[in-house]
Order: sequence, then C-alpha cells, then structure tokens
Amino acid sequence: MNQESLPSIIPVSLGNDSSKLSAQNQPIKPKLACQLEVGEADLRVYNGISQYILTTIVRELTNGSN
Repeated sequence: MNQESLPSIIPVSLGNDSSKLSAQNQPIKPKLACQLEVGEADLRVYNGISQYILTTIVRELTNGSN
C-alpha cells in the first residue's frame, strides 16, 4: 500500500467543554414589562406572557373593582 491510498486521520475531541455547557444552561432572566400595585398586592407582568393569561388577569382586575 502506498502512502497516497491511506485514509486521512482527523483528530476529534469527544469530551464536553464545561464552560460552553454552563453558559448554555443558565436561565434567561425575563424583562419586566409592567408593574401594578393593586391594594396590597404587587402585580408584575414580564415580557413573553401569554396574551390569554394577560387578558384573564386584566378581566379579573376590572371585575373586582366594581
């Protein structure tokens, strides 16, 4: 067998790089969109809230004020 017919060997690393994994697994802190004080309650609404949940909260606050 001559040197040209041999396959190339490419070294690879199969170990996990812990610095990359720890940065990817950290939770993303949501941003505060709105903060309301209703009586003694403190309501905080964050970006990414479901439209349906927000609508329900606003309805409940509106109906409770009557």
